[in-house]
Amino acid sequence: MKAPRTLCVIPARYASTRLPGKPLKSLGGRPLILHAVERAEAASAVDWSVVATDDERVARVVREAGHDAVLTPELPSGTHRAAFVARKINCRFVLNLQGDEPFMDPNLLNVLVARLAEGDVGIATAVHESADHALYRDPNCVKAVLDARGNALYFSRSPVPFHRSGDGLAFFRHIGLYGFTKETLLACVTLPAGELERREGLEQLRWLEAGHPIACILTDWHGVGVDTPEDLRRAERLLETRGP
Repeated sequence: MKAPRTLCVIPARYASTRLPGKPLKSLGGRPLILHAVERAEAASAVDWSVVATDDERVARVVREAGHDAVLTPELPSGTHRAAFVARKINCRFVLNLQGDEPFMDPNLLNVLVARLAEGDVGIATAVHESADHALYRDPNCVKAVLDARGNALYFSRSPVPFHRSGDGLAFFRHIGLYGFTKETLLACVTLPAGELERREGLEQLRWLEAGHPIACILTDWHGVGVDTPEDLRRAERLLETRGP
């Protein structure tokens, strides 16, 4: 295989707190992790996709299905797993796709790579515009505030930006998909946690606080992440209605 220009890493941690064994939970009769891998492989901009996991059971299932997997040591985050793989690969861009996003739009991965290829930023992510009051107030829904160029000013679990008039609520919901230049990714995993990250519990604030601009791509896709048993049931219902 020639050296990939774009590597897509799908971190998969078996010991999920809210849904133990999450990567191997069944969705439509198949392990959840395989849905994410196949979405990555459907993106034309991705040259190689690989699951990065600390569990041999996950790696075995992925490999038996004909995909690639790398065993990693215990690491603090999916970003560190992506860097662990990327450090050994001669690539230009690295996508970090969560293994619990079974319905990811492959074209969104293409768009992130295209934005990175413009050369003025080292990190790109995605946001979805919403007017959902419940999500706006939900601390599990991360909100993004953007500048006029579409770069992130801040991410928060709090309802931001504040709407003084109370009318015309609109905000950007952050989607946990990231693209990096390899150089920026390797720099990011050496950074210590900052005060903003410690307060919000959001890793991307570490990068912002260190001065790394983050380009935000506006998308109509808003994701169906699987973090709990109820999320899994909801994903199963969605799969039945719309198909894979």
